[in-house]
Amino acid sequence: MNATTMKTSKLAVLLTATALLLSATGCGKKVPYEVHDMYSKDQQASPNAPKEASCCYVVEGYHENPIGESSVSQISILKSHMAVVSLCNLEAGRQYTAEFCCCDASGKEIYKSDKPLLFTPSSSAWYVWVTMRPDYKMHKAGKWKWVVSVKGVGKFTTELGVLPPTPDELTDLARYEKARENVFRAFSRYWLGIDGTFHTTICYQIRIDDYGQRLSVGAYVQVAGLEWSMAHGALSEADMLNGVTFRGEVSFSFRVFRYYREQGWTDWQDCQQLPYAFTKIFGNVFSGVPAELDQKVNLTFYVMERDGNWFVTTPAGDEFVNGKFASDRALYKNIAPLEAYARSIATGAKSFTRESYRAMGEDARNNPAVVEQSAIATMTMLRGRNLIQ
Repeated sequence: MNATTMKTSKLAVLLTATALLLSATGCGKKVPYEVHDMYSKDQQASPNAPKEASCCYVVEGYHENPIGESSVSQISILKSHMAVVSLCNLEAGRQYTAEFCCCDASGKEIYKSDKPLLFTPSSSAWYVWVTMRPDYKMHKAGKWKWVVSVKGVGKFTTELGVLPPTPDELTDLARYEKARENVFRAFSRYWLGIDGTFHTTICYQIRIDDYGQRLSVGAYVQVAGLEWSMAHGALSEADMLNGVTFRGEVSFSFRVFRYYREQGWTDWQDCQQLPYAFTKIFGNVFSGVPAELDQKVNLTFYVMERDGNWFVTTPAGDEFVNGKFASDRALYKNIAPLEAYARSIATGAKSFTRESYRAMGEDARNNPAVVEQSAIATMTMLRGRNLIQ
Protein backbone atom coordinates (compact mmCIF):
# COMPACT_ATOMS: atom_id res chain seq x y z
CA MET A 1 0.00 0.00 0.00
CA ASN A 2 1.43 3.36 -0.94
CA ALA A 3 1.93 6.05 1.66
CA THR A 4 -0.47 8.98 1.52
CA THR A 5 1.30 12.32 1.94
CA MET A 6 0.08 15.51 3.59
CA LYS A 7 1.57 18.72 4.95
CA THR A 8 3.32 18.62 8.32
CA SER A 9 2.14 20.97 11.04
CA LYS A 10 4.65 22.42 13.52
CA LEU A 11 3.69 23.99 16.84
CA ALA A 12 6.25 26.72 16.25
CA VAL A 13 4.10 27.71 13.31
CA LEU A 14 0.82 26.91 15.02
CA LEU A 15 -1.35 28.63 12.56
CA THR A 16 -0.79 26.48 9.51
CA ALA A 17 -4.01 24.84 8.42
CA THR A 18 -5.23 22.77 5.56
CA ALA A 19 -8.91 22.22 4.93
CA LEU A 20 -10.18 19.72 2.40
CA LEU A 21 -13.52 20.62 0.88
CA LEU A 22 -14.93 17.46 -0.61
CA SER A 23 -16.77 17.46 -3.87
CA ALA A 24 -20.41 16.49 -4.18
CA THR A 25 -19.33 13.21 -5.71
CA GLY A 26 -18.15 12.17 -2.25
CA CYS A 27 -14.41 11.55 -2.42
CA GLY A 28 -14.21 11.08 1.35
CA LYS A 29 -15.72 11.83 4.75
CA LYS A 30 -15.69 15.16 6.55
CA VAL A 31 -14.01 14.31 9.84
CA PRO A 32 -11.88 16.33 12.29
CA TYR A 33 -8.91 14.06 11.68
CA GLU A 34 -7.33 12.00 8.95
CA VAL A 35 -6.04 8.47 9.08
CA HIS A 36 -3.34 6.97 6.87
CA ASP A 37 -2.25 3.34 7.05
CA MET A 38 1.26 2.95 5.68
CA TYR A 39 3.70 0.10 5.36
CA SER A 40 7.26 0.07 4.04
CA LYS A 41 9.18 -2.88 2.66
CA ASP A 42 12.42 -1.41 3.96
CA GLN A 43 11.25 -0.68 7.49
CA GLN A 44 14.01 -0.33 10.02
CA ALA A 45 13.94 -0.79 13.77
CA SER A 46 12.65 2.02 15.98
CA PRO A 47 14.50 2.91 19.19
CA ASN A 48 11.11 3.15 20.91
CA ALA A 49 10.06 -0.45 20.42
CA PRO A 50 11.65 -3.43 22.21
CA LYS A 51 13.12 -5.92 19.74
CA GLU A 52 11.62 -8.94 21.49
CA ALA A 53 8.09 -7.76 22.26
CA SER A 54 5.31 -6.09 20.29
CA CYS A 55 4.09 -2.74 21.63
CA CYS A 56 2.17 0.44 20.85
CA TYR A 57 3.48 4.01 21.20
CA VAL A 58 2.77 7.58 20.02
CA VAL A 59 4.97 10.05 18.12
CA GLU A 60 4.38 13.77 17.76
CA GLY A 61 3.39 15.37 14.46
CA TYR A 62 3.01 13.80 11.05
CA HIS A 63 5.80 11.83 9.36
CA GLU A 64 5.80 9.94 6.08
CA ASN A 65 7.54 7.21 8.04
CA PRO A 66 7.47 7.53 11.87
CA ILE A 67 9.85 4.63 12.46
CA GLY A 68 12.82 6.01 14.37
CA GLU A 69 10.92 9.03 15.73
CA SER A 70 10.99 9.48 19.50
CA SER A 71 7.88 8.43 21.38
CA VAL A 72 5.96 10.92 23.54
CA SER A 73 3.71 10.54 26.57
CA GLN A 74 2.31 14.08 26.49
CA ILE A 75 1.26 16.38 23.64
CA SER A 76 -0.75 19.54 22.94
CA ILE A 77 -4.28 19.04 21.63
CA LEU A 78 -3.30 21.45 18.84
CA LYS A 79 -0.79 18.99 17.41
CA SER A 80 -1.22 15.99 15.16
CA HIS A 81 0.13 12.70 16.43
CA MET A 82 0.66 9.18 15.16
CA ALA A 83 -0.21 5.94 16.93
CA VAL A 84 2.31 3.25 15.97
CA VAL A 85 2.23 -0.47 16.69
CA SER A 86 5.53 -2.34 16.48
CA LEU A 87 5.01 -6.05 15.84
CA CYS A 88 7.42 -8.96 16.05
CA ASN A 89 7.33 -12.72 15.55
CA LEU A 90 5.01 -12.37 12.56
CA GLU A 91 4.76 -14.86 9.73
CA ALA A 92 6.22 -13.33 6.57
CA GLY A 93 3.83 -13.38 3.61
CA ARG A 94 0.73 -13.87 5.74
CA GLN A 95 -2.04 -11.26 5.66
CA TYR A 96 -2.93 -9.58 8.95
CA THR A 97 -5.50 -6.96 9.99
CA ALA A 98 -5.17 -4.14 12.53
CA GLU A 99 -7.85 -1.94 14.06
CA PHE A 100 -7.06 1.31 15.88
CA CYS A 101 -9.24 2.94 18.54
CA CYS A 102 -8.72 6.00 20.75
CA CYS A 103 -10.80 7.07 23.77
CA ASP A 104 -10.62 10.20 25.92
CA ALA A 105 -10.45 10.33 29.72
CA SER A 106 -14.19 9.76 30.06
CA GLY A 107 -14.03 6.66 27.88
CA LYS A 108 -15.69 8.38 24.93
CA GLU A 109 -14.51 6.98 21.63
CA ILE A 110 -12.97 9.76 19.54
CA TYR A 111 -11.47 7.61 16.81
CA LYS A 112 -12.01 4.12 15.46
CA SER A 113 -10.85 2.57 12.19
CA ASP A 114 -13.62 2.62 9.58
CA LYS A 115 -12.48 -0.84 8.55
CA PRO A 116 -9.61 -3.20 9.44
CA LEU A 117 -6.26 -2.17 7.96
CA LEU A 118 -4.79 -4.98 5.86
CA PHE A 119 -1.06 -5.61 5.67
CA THR A 120 1.22 -8.43 4.58
CA PRO A 121 4.66 -8.26 6.21
CA SER A 122 7.74 -9.37 4.29
CA SER A 123 9.63 -10.08 7.51
CA SER A 124 8.85 -11.12 11.09
CA ALA A 125 9.07 -7.52 12.37
CA TRP A 126 6.62 -4.92 11.03
CA TYR A 127 5.06 -1.55 11.85
CA VAL A 128 1.57 -0.17 11.27
CA TRP A 129 0.43 3.34 12.08
CA VAL A 130 -2.34 5.92 11.77
CA THR A 131 -2.38 9.71 12.04
CA MET A 132 -4.88 11.76 14.02
CA ARG A 133 -5.49 15.51 14.02
CA PRO A 134 -7.37 16.42 17.21
CA ASP A 135 -9.97 19.16 17.09
CA TYR A 136 -9.53 21.35 20.16
CA LYS A 137 -13.15 22.46 19.92
CA MET A 138 -14.61 18.95 19.66
CA HIS A 139 -12.23 16.88 21.77
CA LYS A 140 -11.45 17.19 25.47
CA ALA A 141 -7.92 17.32 26.81
CA GLY A 142 -6.88 14.75 29.41
CA LYS A 143 -5.53 11.22 29.41
CA TRP A 144 -6.29 9.48 26.13
CA LYS A 145 -5.89 5.78 25.48
CA TRP A 146 -4.96 4.16 22.19
CA VAL A 147 -5.87 0.50 21.64
CA VAL A 148 -4.61 -1.48 18.64
CA SER A 149 -6.06 -4.93 17.95
CA VAL A 150 -4.12 -7.15 15.54
CA LYS A 151 -6.05 -10.29 14.67
CA GLY A 152 -4.18 -13.45 15.55
CA VAL A 153 -1.47 -11.49 17.39
CA GLY A 154 -3.03 -9.58 20.28
CA LYS A 155 -4.17 -6.22 21.67
CA PHE A 156 -1.74 -3.38 22.44
CA THR A 157 -2.40 -0.16 24.38
CA THR A 158 -0.69 3.08 25.26
CA GLU A 159 -1.77 6.21 27.16
CA LEU A 160 -1.22 9.78 26.02
CA GLY A 161 -1.54 12.95 28.10
CA VAL A 162 -3.28 15.56 25.93
CA LEU A 163 -2.83 19.18 27.05
CA PRO A 164 -5.37 21.99 26.43
CA PRO A 165 -4.33 25.16 24.54
CA THR A 166 -2.43 27.72 26.60
CA PRO A 167 -3.78 31.32 26.90
CA ASP A 168 -1.13 32.50 24.41
CA GLU A 169 -2.14 29.78 21.96
CA LEU A 170 -5.81 30.75 22.27
CA THR A 171 -4.87 34.36 21.52
CA ASP A 172 -2.98 33.23 18.42
CA LEU A 173 -5.94 31.08 17.38
CA ALA A 174 -8.32 34.05 17.64
CA ARG A 175 -6.03 36.11 15.41
CA TYR A 176 -5.71 33.22 12.99
CA GLU A 177 -9.49 32.91 12.75
CA LYS A 178 -9.75 36.60 11.85
CA ALA A 179 -7.10 36.17 9.16
CA ARG A 180 -8.90 33.14 7.79
CA GLU A 181 -12.28 34.91 7.67
CA ASN A 182 -10.84 37.91 5.82
CA VAL A 183 -9.24 35.65 3.22
CA PHE A 184 -12.43 33.61 2.81
CA ARG A 185 -14.33 36.86 2.25
CA ALA A 186 -11.87 37.81 -0.51
CA PHE A 187 -12.02 34.32 -2.02
CA SER A 188 -15.82 34.51 -2.22
CA ARG A 189 -15.55 37.48 -4.59
CA TYR A 190 -13.90 35.26 -7.17
CA TRP A 191 -15.43 31.84 -6.50
CA LEU A 192 -18.96 30.63 -5.71
CA GLY A 193 -19.33 27.47 -3.64
CA ILE A 194 -22.40 25.30 -4.19
CA ASP A 195 -23.00 21.60 -3.58
CA GLY A 196 -19.38 20.91 -2.68
CA THR A 197 -17.89 22.41 -5.87
CA PHE A 198 -16.71 25.92 -6.75
CA HIS A 199 -17.59 28.01 -9.79
CA THR A 200 -16.00 31.03 -11.43
CA THR A 201 -16.06 32.98 -14.68
CA ILE A 202 -12.63 33.71 -16.17
CA CYS A 203 -12.47 37.08 -17.88
CA TYR A 204 -10.05 39.39 -19.61
CA GLN A 205 -10.33 43.13 -18.99
CA ILE A 206 -10.04 44.77 -22.39
CA ARG A 207 -10.48 48.39 -21.27
CA ILE A 208 -12.12 50.74 -18.80
CA ASP A 209 -14.32 53.51 -20.18
CA ASP A 210 -16.63 56.16 -18.72
CA TYR A 211 -19.19 53.49 -17.96
CA GLY A 212 -16.83 51.35 -15.88
CA GLN A 213 -15.05 48.11 -16.56
CA ARG A 214 -15.87 46.19 -19.71
CA LEU A 215 -15.03 42.52 -19.53
CA SER A 216 -14.87 39.93 -22.24
CA VAL A 217 -15.77 36.49 -20.94
CA GLY A 218 -13.27 33.73 -21.56
CA ALA A 219 -14.69 30.65 -19.83
CA TYR A 220 -16.88 29.37 -17.07
CA VAL A 221 -15.04 26.93 -14.80
CA GLN A 222 -16.20 24.48 -12.13
CA VAL A 223 -13.66 22.83 -9.81
CA ALA A 224 -13.86 20.04 -7.22
CA GLY A 225 -11.58 18.69 -4.54
CA LEU A 226 -10.63 22.15 -3.28
CA GLU A 227 -7.83 22.39 -0.71
CA TRP A 228 -6.50 25.42 1.13
CA SER A 229 -3.54 26.03 3.39
CA MET A 230 -2.31 29.00 5.41
CA ALA A 231 1.32 29.73 6.16
CA HIS A 232 1.86 32.06 9.11
CA GLY A 233 4.82 34.31 8.30
CA ALA A 234 7.36 35.57 10.83
CA LEU A 235 7.28 39.24 11.86
CA SER A 236 10.41 41.36 11.54
CA GLU A 237 11.50 44.06 13.95
CA ALA A 238 10.37 46.66 11.40
CA ASP A 239 6.94 44.97 11.19
CA MET A 240 6.43 45.27 14.92
CA LEU A 241 7.52 48.93 14.94
CA ASN A 242 5.10 49.56 12.05
CA GLY A 243 2.16 48.05 13.94
CA VAL A 244 2.03 44.79 11.93
CA THR A 245 0.81 41.95 14.17
CA PHE A 246 0.11 39.21 11.62
CA ARG A 247 1.36 38.14 8.20
CA GLY A 248 0.20 35.11 6.31
CA GLU A 249 -0.32 33.58 2.90
CA VAL A 250 -3.28 31.39 1.94
CA SER A 251 -3.12 29.17 -1.13
CA PHE A 252 -6.00 27.29 -2.74
CA SER A 253 -5.72 24.37 -5.13
CA PHE A 254 -8.09 21.82 -6.61
CA ARG A 255 -7.81 18.30 -7.97
CA VAL A 256 -10.21 18.31 -10.94
CA PHE A 257 -12.06 20.84 -13.09
CA ARG A 258 -14.27 21.24 -16.12
CA TYR A 259 -15.27 24.27 -18.16
CA TYR A 260 -18.40 25.37 -19.98
CA ARG A 261 -18.84 27.33 -23.17
CA GLU A 262 -21.57 27.60 -25.76
CA GLN A 263 -20.85 24.07 -26.95
CA GLY A 264 -21.58 22.73 -23.45
CA TRP A 265 -19.55 21.16 -20.65
CA THR A 266 -16.20 19.46 -21.11
CA ASP A 267 -15.36 16.24 -19.30
CA TRP A 268 -13.84 16.57 -15.84
CA GLN A 269 -10.05 16.88 -16.14
CA ASP A 270 -7.14 16.47 -13.75
CA CYS A 271 -5.26 19.59 -12.71
CA GLN A 272 -2.09 18.40 -14.41
CA GLN A 273 -3.82 19.28 -17.68
CA LEU A 274 -4.71 22.80 -16.55
CA PRO A 275 -2.30 24.91 -18.65
CA TYR A 276 -3.01 22.85 -21.77
CA ALA A 277 -6.76 23.09 -21.26
CA PHE A 278 -6.67 26.85 -20.80
CA THR A 279 -4.53 27.18 -23.89
CA LYS A 280 -7.32 25.46 -25.79
CA ILE A 281 -9.90 27.79 -24.26
CA PHE A 282 -8.11 31.06 -24.87
CA GLY A 283 -5.58 30.38 -27.60
CA ASN A 284 -7.78 31.43 -30.52
CA VAL A 285 -9.95 33.91 -28.65
CA PHE A 286 -7.71 36.66 -27.25
CA SER A 287 -4.24 37.62 -28.37
CA GLY A 288 -1.82 38.14 -25.52
CA VAL A 289 -3.64 35.95 -23.02
CA PRO A 290 -1.01 33.63 -21.45
CA ALA A 291 -1.36 29.88 -21.59
CA GLU A 292 -0.73 29.60 -17.84
CA LEU A 293 -3.99 31.24 -16.90
CA ASP A 294 -4.07 29.18 -13.72
CA GLN A 295 -1.46 31.65 -12.46
CA LYS A 296 -3.83 34.53 -13.22
CA VAL A 297 -6.86 33.09 -11.44
CA ASN A 298 -7.14 34.24 -7.84
CA LEU A 299 -6.02 31.23 -5.81
CA THR A 300 -3.38 32.90 -3.61
CA PHE A 301 -4.01 35.61 -1.04
CA TYR A 302 -1.66 37.58 1.23
CA VAL A 303 -3.12 38.68 4.57
CA MET A 304 -1.79 41.21 7.09
CA GLU A 305 -3.07 42.75 10.32
CA ARG A 306 -1.82 46.26 10.96
CA ASP A 307 -3.02 48.58 13.72
CA GLY A 308 -6.08 46.39 14.21
CA ASN A 309 -7.08 46.47 10.53
CA TRP A 310 -6.98 43.50 8.16
CA PHE A 311 -5.60 43.75 4.62
CA VAL A 312 -5.84 41.05 1.96
CA THR A 313 -4.16 41.35 -1.44
CA THR A 314 -3.91 39.10 -4.50
CA PRO A 315 -0.78 38.62 -6.64
CA ALA A 316 -2.58 40.50 -9.43
CA GLY A 317 -3.05 43.56 -7.19
CA ASP A 318 -6.66 43.45 -5.98
CA GLU A 319 -6.98 44.70 -2.40
CA PHE A 320 -9.46 44.15 0.45
CA VAL A 321 -9.62 46.09 3.73
CA ASN A 322 -11.50 44.65 6.72
CA GLY A 323 -13.46 42.34 4.43
CA LYS A 324 -14.41 45.04 1.91
CA PHE A 325 -13.18 45.19 -1.69
CA ALA A 326 -10.97 48.29 -1.86
CA SER A 327 -9.20 48.44 -5.24
CA ASP A 328 -9.33 46.65 -8.57
CA ARG A 329 -5.94 46.48 -10.29
CA ALA A 330 -5.98 43.06 -11.91
CA LEU A 331 -5.85 42.82 -15.70
CA TYR A 332 -6.81 39.15 -15.78
CA LYS A 333 -9.58 38.22 -13.40
CA ASN A 334 -12.07 35.62 -12.37
CA ILE A 335 -15.43 36.56 -10.86
CA ALA A 336 -17.90 34.53 -8.84
CA PRO A 337 -21.23 34.06 -10.67
CA LEU A 338 -24.56 34.37 -8.91
CA GLU A 339 -25.95 31.13 -7.57
CA ALA A 340 -29.00 31.10 -9.85
CA TYR A 341 -26.78 31.28 -12.94
CA ALA A 342 -24.34 28.71 -11.59
CA ARG A 343 -27.11 26.21 -10.93
CA SER A 344 -28.69 26.70 -14.33
CA ILE A 345 -25.35 26.31 -16.10
CA ALA A 346 -24.43 23.26 -14.00
CA THR A 347 -27.54 21.51 -15.27
CA GLY A 348 -26.79 22.57 -18.85
CA ALA A 349 -29.90 24.72 -19.06
CA LYS A 350 -28.11 27.94 -19.99
CA SER A 351 -25.36 28.87 -22.39
CA PHE A 352 -23.00 31.49 -21.04
CA THR A 353 -23.58 34.03 -23.78
CA ARG A 354 -22.86 37.73 -23.87
CA GLU A 355 -26.53 38.44 -23.12
CA SER A 356 -26.61 36.17 -20.08
CA TYR A 357 -23.40 37.74 -18.75
CA ARG A 358 -24.90 41.22 -19.15
CA ALA A 359 -28.06 40.01 -17.40
CA MET A 360 -25.98 38.61 -14.55
CA GLY A 361 -24.29 41.98 -14.10
CA GLU A 362 -27.65 43.71 -13.94
CA ASP A 363 -28.89 41.12 -11.48
CA ALA A 364 -25.87 41.62 -9.23
CA ARG A 365 -26.33 45.38 -9.18
CA ASN A 366 -30.06 45.12 -8.48
CA ASN A 367 -29.78 42.39 -5.85
CA PRO A 368 -26.83 43.13 -3.54
CA ALA A 369 -28.41 41.06 -0.76
CA VAL A 370 -28.31 37.96 -2.98
CA VAL A 371 -24.62 38.56 -3.72
CA GLU A 372 -23.90 38.89 0.01
CA GLN A 373 -25.79 35.70 0.82
CA SER A 374 -23.83 33.80 -1.82
CA ALA A 375 -20.57 35.07 -0.32
CA ILE A 376 -21.62 33.95 3.16
CA ALA A 377 -22.60 30.50 1.87
CA THR A 378 -19.24 30.15 0.10
CA MET A 379 -17.34 31.12 3.28
CA THR A 380 -19.37 28.61 5.30
CA MET A 381 -18.48 25.83 2.87
CA LEU A 382 -14.79 26.78 3.05
CA ARG A 383 -14.62 26.46 6.84
CA GLY A 384 -15.49 22.80 6.70
CA ARG A 385 -12.91 21.31 9.01
CA ASN A 386 -10.89 22.02 12.12
CA LEU A 387 -8.39 24.88 12.16
CA ILE A 388 -5.25 23.30 13.54
CA GLN A 389 -3.43 20.46 11.90
